[in-house]
Amino acid sequence: MTNPKILFIDGHDSHFGFDALQYALNHGVYIIFLRSNASCLDQPNDNGHNCMFKHCYGIAVHEYQQKLGPLIKYSKSDCNAVLATAFANLLASKKYQPTIVNAFGNCGLFPLSAGRGGM
Repeated sequence: MTNPKILFIDGHDSHFGFDALQYALNHGVYIIFLRSNASCLDQPNDNGHNCMFKHCYGIAVHEYQQKLGPLIKYSKSDCNAVLATAFANLLASKKYQPTIVNAFGNCGLFPLSAGRGGM
Protein backbone atom coordinates (compact mmCIF):
# COMPACT_ATOMS: atom_id res chain seq x y z
CA MET A 1 0.00 0.00 0.00
CA THR A 2 1.43 3.33 -1.01
CA ASN A 3 -0.97 5.50 0.96
CA PRO A 4 -2.68 3.61 3.79
CA LYS A 5 -5.48 5.29 5.78
CA ILE A 6 -6.73 4.91 9.34
CA LEU A 7 -10.46 5.03 10.01
CA PHE A 8 -11.73 5.38 13.57
CA ILE A 9 -15.16 3.83 14.15
CA ASP A 10 -17.39 3.57 17.18
CA GLY A 11 -17.11 -0.03 18.34
CA HIS A 12 -20.85 -0.73 18.33
CA ASP A 13 -21.44 -3.95 16.39
CA SER A 14 -24.09 -2.36 14.17
CA HIS A 15 -21.44 -0.17 12.53
CA PHE A 16 -19.55 -2.87 10.68
CA GLY A 17 -19.73 -6.23 8.99
CA PHE A 18 -17.15 -8.76 7.86
CA ASP A 19 -17.43 -7.90 4.15
CA ALA A 20 -16.96 -4.19 4.83
CA LEU A 21 -13.95 -4.88 7.05
CA GLN A 22 -12.38 -7.11 4.40
CA TYR A 23 -13.03 -4.49 1.70
CA ALA A 24 -11.39 -1.78 3.81
CA LEU A 25 -8.35 -3.91 4.55
CA ASN A 26 -7.98 -4.84 0.86
CA HIS A 27 -7.96 -1.13 0.00
CA GLY A 28 -5.41 0.00 2.57
CA VAL A 29 -7.87 1.26 5.17
CA TYR A 30 -6.99 0.19 8.69
CA ILE A 31 -9.91 0.40 11.08
CA ILE A 32 -9.49 1.18 14.75
CA PHE A 33 -12.59 0.55 16.85
CA LEU A 34 -13.27 2.95 19.68
CA ARG A 35 -15.14 1.90 22.80
CA SER A 36 -18.86 1.99 22.09
CA ASN A 37 -20.01 3.25 25.48
CA ALA A 38 -17.40 5.90 26.17
CA SER A 39 -17.97 8.50 23.48
CA CYS A 40 -17.51 11.39 25.88
CA LEU A 41 -13.96 10.14 26.56
CA ASP A 42 -12.56 8.90 23.29
CA GLN A 43 -14.64 10.09 20.36
CA PRO A 44 -13.59 13.34 18.71
CA ASN A 45 -17.10 14.23 17.54
CA ASP A 46 -18.35 14.40 21.11
CA ASN A 47 -15.23 16.23 22.28
CA GLY A 48 -15.14 18.84 19.55
CA HIS A 49 -17.50 20.07 16.92
CA ASN A 50 -20.66 18.39 18.30
CA CYS A 51 -20.10 20.30 21.51
CA MET A 52 -19.50 23.51 19.55
CA PHE A 53 -22.64 22.89 17.49
CA LYS A 54 -24.75 22.43 20.61
CA HIS A 55 -23.45 25.77 21.84
CA CYS A 56 -24.22 27.48 18.50
CA TYR A 57 -27.68 25.87 18.46
CA GLY A 58 -28.44 27.13 21.96
CA ILE A 59 -27.51 30.67 20.95
CA ALA A 60 -29.56 30.43 17.73
CA VAL A 61 -32.64 29.19 19.65
CA HIS A 62 -32.30 32.01 22.18
CA GLU A 63 -31.96 34.65 19.44
CA TYR A 64 -34.89 33.17 17.50
CA GLN A 65 -37.08 33.19 20.61
CA GLN A 66 -36.10 36.81 21.23
CA LYS A 67 -37.26 37.61 17.68
CA LEU A 68 -40.57 35.78 18.16
CA GLY A 69 -41.35 37.60 21.35
CA PRO A 70 -42.60 36.29 24.69
CA LEU A 71 -46.06 35.22 23.50
CA ILE A 72 -44.98 32.85 20.71
CA LYS A 73 -43.26 29.59 21.58
CA TYR A 74 -40.48 27.95 19.59
CA SER A 75 -42.00 25.01 17.66
CA LYS A 76 -40.96 22.16 15.34
CA SER A 77 -41.71 24.33 12.33
CA ASP A 78 -39.00 26.76 13.47
CA CYS A 79 -36.36 24.06 13.75
CA ASN A 80 -34.91 24.12 10.20
CA ALA A 81 -34.33 27.87 10.23
CA VAL A 82 -32.65 27.69 13.64
CA LEU A 83 -30.50 24.69 12.66
CA ALA A 84 -29.39 26.46 9.47
CA THR A 85 -28.40 29.54 11.47
CA ALA A 86 -26.54 27.45 14.05
CA PHE A 87 -24.69 25.49 11.36
CA ALA A 88 -23.73 28.66 9.45
CA ASN A 89 -22.43 30.21 12.67
CA LEU A 90 -20.45 27.06 13.46
CA LEU A 91 -18.77 27.03 10.05
CA ALA A 92 -18.04 30.77 10.25
CA SER A 93 -16.36 30.39 13.63
CA LYS A 94 -12.58 30.79 13.59
CA LYS A 95 -12.45 28.14 16.31
CA TYR A 96 -14.11 25.43 14.20
CA GLN A 97 -11.09 23.85 12.48
CA PRO A 98 -8.74 24.05 15.49
CA THR A 99 -11.51 22.48 17.58
CA ILE A 100 -11.58 19.43 15.32
CA VAL A 101 -7.81 18.96 15.52
CA ASN A 102 -7.84 19.55 19.28
CA ALA A 103 -10.66 17.04 19.75
CA PHE A 104 -8.55 14.31 18.16
CA GLY A 105 -5.65 15.36 20.39
CA ASN A 106 -7.82 15.39 23.53
CA CYS A 107 -8.88 11.82 22.78
CA GLY A 108 -5.31 10.67 22.17
CA LEU A 109 -5.98 9.94 18.49
CA PHE A 110 -3.75 12.64 16.97
CA PRO A 111 -0.94 12.25 17.11
CA LEU A 112 -1.54 8.57 17.72
CA SER A 113 -0.90 7.78 21.38
CA ALA A 114 -1.10 4.33 22.90
CA GLY A 115 -1.43 5.77 26.40
CA ARG A 116 -4.53 7.95 25.96
CA GLY A 117 -8.11 7.77 24.77
CA GLY A 118 -9.34 4.72 22.93
CA MET A 119 -5.92 3.42 22.01
